[in-house]
Amino acid sequence: LIHPSITIWHHYKYKAKMQSSEHVEVPKDKTEREFQEELEAKEEDSSRAYETLFFTKIYIPVMLKTVEIFGRKVKILPIITLIFNVALFTVFGINALKLEVPNNVPGNYGDGHMFTSFLDDYSDRFAGGGLDDFVLITFAFGIKGIDRDGFKKFNPNGYRGEVIFDDQFELAPSINQQHYLSVCEDLRTLTCIQPGKSERFEGCTDPITNLLTFPDSVVCILEDFYDWYGNEVDNSTNATDLQLLGDTDPTLWNQAFENFSYTADYSRYVGFINSELKYVSIEVRTTLINNQPTRIKEPIFDYLYDFEDDQAAQAPVGLQETLQTTFDMVFLDTELGIISGLFNGLSLSLPSAYIVLLYGTNNFYLATFAFFSIVGIVACVLGSIYFVGWTLGVAEAIAAIMVVGLSVDYCVHLGHMYAVAGEEGFEKRQERFQIAAKRMGPTVLAGFVTTGGSAAVMFLCQISFFNKMAALIVLTVFFSLEFALGFFLPINLLFGPQSKSGIILVKKALSCALENVPAKQSLKTRKLV
Repeated sequence: LIHPSITIWHHYKYKAKMQSSEHVEVPKDKTEREFQEELEAKEEDSSRAYETLFFTKIYIPVMLKTVEIFGRKVKILPIITLIFNVALFTVFGINALKLEVPNNVPGNYGDGHMFTSFLDDYSDRFAGGGLDDFVLITFAFGIKGIDRDGFKKFNPNGYRGEVIFDDQFELAPSINQQHYLSVCEDLRTLTCIQPGKSERFEGCTDPITNLLTFPDSVVCILEDFYDWYGNEVDNSTNATDLQLLGDTDPTLWNQAFENFSYTADYSRYVGFINSELKYVSIEVRTTLINNQPTRIKEPIFDYLYDFEDDQAAQAPVGLQETLQTTFDMVFLDTELGIISGLFNGLSLSLPSAYIVLLYGTNNFYLATFAFFSIVGIVACVLGSIYFVGWTLGVAEAIAAIMVVGLSVDYCVHLGHMYAVAGEEGFEKRQERFQIAAKRMGPTVLAGFVTTGGSAAVMFLCQISFFNKMAALIVLTVFFSLEFALGFFLPINLLFGPQSKSGIILVKKALSCALENVPAKQSLKTRKLV
């Protein structure tokens, strides 16, 4: 709506001025066409007056103002803005490094939305609490993994894959039953002390026992099977007898175990397909609270993965394939994927931006100053995310990569105009600074207004993703303008290239390469102003 509104406003304003000027007589020394062109030129100048006057009457004079210090004239304001922006980059950059990925799946709506309030009230008033607040982990024997062929990531609730069972899985032999029971006992006594260290895991919430699990929460299905068989089938049979039965008559043992699995709610721990036992599991509650930050839960999950590997190495044939899982483990991969995606994106976008700057400015110093401006903008945007209490979610990771592309725009335009001023014969950095600020400054300022204004419309959206994107884009263009006028131009005013310093003939070299002309010979004939 912004661009059409400006166009309509400008059209009617121009038409009204033309009508008001109809009574003005055409000077005798000019034709009607020349007079009309003069009026149009005045209209164009007046439409750009506000942004142009800001640079010609305020920005440039203030930046060029000198103060005498120890008998030497010093441009004090550019120095102050440079120090301020370096401090800004330092503070925001340090806080950007403190960003963590979200602890749970972000909601679709903001905190003040009625749907979010309903979910919060429902959780507060009807949630069970107690052990439900702690991470529940399932250890499954007999499952190798999941075959994901045919899975479509853009339709995750469609085909999820096929379970890959262990063909050698067997629980009936006594040695296998004993191993299963030993894993149950090891889980009950799993300590919070890190292996080879004296410190305990930060995520452990039981300071008295220093255990990683709640012993009473371990669901050891074989123990319940022994109790059921002794109470419901033959009270003269104990656990040892049932273990021996698995060696002597595994078919009878499996039949009894299948009958047991259909009682109460044991079917969730035991898997029979066509009367064939496919898997059996152990369920346990850890002392790790749900939805903890990555830095807290990742070491504990790594410890549990090592525990799984150790148990599999000691397991007899038939119980060597295990799979442990919980929602927090699955979501941890998403969290780590967000971080790796962010760094992979930055590792591609930042060097690409530097190449674009080299090509656009044809000057090593200009490109380097602009590159540091971009790094500062990225740091400030991410630091702002930390200050407002957000986490490094999907929207923030996208914006962090997108901010590189948006922030290049202002610096490359100003840098290009600084270089063009040199080609036009202006050799001193002060002259080039004035040309760049006067010619391109109004365009940069207008770009800030249009981009920021267009993004601000998304603040009216109900979905939180669009609200975040609006805030992130507005922050990006704000810091882009701030670093362009408060860092990039001032540093060029103080230390920018003069005459032919820093020039690298990127465009000429590329054109020579494309034309199969030796670059060295062609570059000698280049005329520099």
